[in-house]
Formats: sequence, structure tokens, C-alpha cells
Amino acid sequence: MGMGYGCNFGMIISREEVLKVAPNEFKALEEKLEELEVSLDTLAQAVHYSELISDEDVTDEEAETLDSLWEKVTEAFEKQTGIGLLLSYHSKSDEGDRYDEVDGAYFELSWNDVYKLSPEAQKLKENLGVNFGLKGWVTYG
Repeated sequence: MGMGYGCNFGMIISREEVLKVAPNEFKALEEKLEELEVSLDTLAQAVHYSELISDEDVTDEEAETLDSLWEKVTEAFEKQTGIGLLLSYHSKSDEGDRYDEVDGAYFELSWNDVYKLSPEAQKLKENLGVNFGLKGWVTYG
């Protein structure tokens, strides 16, 4: 399989904004991360790749505790807002470009919970049977 450019985008929210919505849950997660000397980047990589943290200094039980604490953050966030919250990871230097607007761990709002068609677009799609959708692309140069 060949390599190529891929377009990525998302509704990104800062750590500070997550903290406003789910303060108790997020503080508990950060305290456990600090206690275990695990960075948010390390947790984000594990979540992004659907794995447990594979740090020699962290036991499977501790990794599962971190996963559970992250799940509590997402549950509290969704309960308060009705919007799903994702934790992911991107490395500009390994996978991206200097123009990327995210680097390291980042929080993303669930696209389907944020993006809604306008009444006019809904009519175009449902009543008139016109098929359309959001597309992404990359320009090189």
C-alpha cells in the first residue's frame, strides 16, 4: 500500500475548556496522571491507538484506572453538554506538517454531535433526494 497525504480536521477544544465542563472528573484524571508520572500525551496515544498504556513503569491495573478516569471525564462532559468528547494524539514531526494546528494530545468534540444540517440543507437532502456530503482534501505546495 502506498503512502500519501491525508486530510484531517476536527472541532478542537482546549484543556481549559474541558476543565470548565467536567472539573472534578478532569482534576481526578490529572492527579492520577501526575501520581503515576504519565503524561497526557502518553494517555492520548494509548486512547488514539485503542491500547493500554505500554509504559514499563505503569501496571495494567494502573493503565485500566487511567482509562476508567478518562471514561468518567467523557461521561461527565456528555451529561453536561450532550456532546461526545474524544482524546486523541497527533505528532507534527512524525505524521504531520509544520502548518498543523494540533500537536501532541488534543481534545475533540464529536463531529456528529456538533455538525447539523440547516433546515434548507435537510430539505435538499431528504425532500429533493440530492446526495451531498462534507469532503476533505490536501493541497501540496
